[in-house]
Amino acid sequence: MANRTSSRNNYNRSSNRNRRRRRRSRNRRRRMMPVLAGGLFIVLVLAVVLIAGVIRKYSLSDERADQMAYFGLEADDEVAVILQNEQAELHGLLIDGQPYVNFETVQNSLNSRFYWDANENQLLYALPDNLVKVPVGSSEYYIGKDRQNFNYNIVKTEGNDTYVALDFVKQYTDLEYQLYDSPNRVEILYQWGTQNVATLKDDEAVRQKAGIKSPILTDGKKGDTLTVLDTEEGIEDWTKMPVSLLSFSKSTLMPSRPYWIAWAISWLIRFSRLDV
Repeated sequence: MANRTSSRNNYNRSSNRNRRRRRRSRNRRRRMMPVLAGGLFIVLVLAVVLIAGVIRKYSLSDERADQMAYFGLEADDEVAVILQNEQAELHGLLIDGQPYVNFETVQNSLNSRFYWDANENQLLYALPDNLVKVPVGSSEYYIGKDRQNFNYNIVKTEGNDTYVALDFVKQYTDLEYQLYDSPNRVEILYQWGTQNVATLKDDEAVRQKAGIKSPILTDGKKGDTLTVLDTEEGIEDWTKMPVSLLSFSKSTLMPSRPYWIAWAISWLIRFSRLDV
């Protein structure tokens, strides 16, 4: 009888110890839960920050460039002058839909046989056997003593600047030009020869500088044929080109190979914005 009681007491003590161990274990787990939850929350926050950083770094920018600022235009009647693939320092004017080029640009770049007579306030052009004279603000000009008509005013002056109608310059110069709007710009071709060209295999954004974060100037379409220019040293994976065929005229850059990571991330961002 005594042995049975002792055995029961031993069992009760052992059972109590087990219950206390389990209680302490449950208490430890309860105390650890907030710690584990906090740690998991920190990990999730860090993961979100890391993913957001990757997206910001590799996603394609859809920012559009300020076209007026790109060509340095400040007034609606100003026109950017593109000589071959380079923008002239001096702007021209757009008057009644007709492009006028600064006289300095005409003489220094297009045709050095044009002169400005400051004493008589008139434009001169030297023919092999005669002299062309054009008074300011007149649609008439003289070849020797013969009077000719040009349909609209040939020479305009604004302050100290003199502007010549580009069609009149073309009359005596081997050049072709194309006038664009939004913003105003005129592309003048006067040097002839072969050029490297390329055809776009896919739609591609044409950016102001070499970089997927650079603002977009215009959008190239599959099948567009573009002139390829020499790209500056140190710029890899980008091609420099004039984009006049895309209704833009000035040297710019576009990627010469696809940026698959950037494209995929940008596509996922656009897809996430859709209303399903």
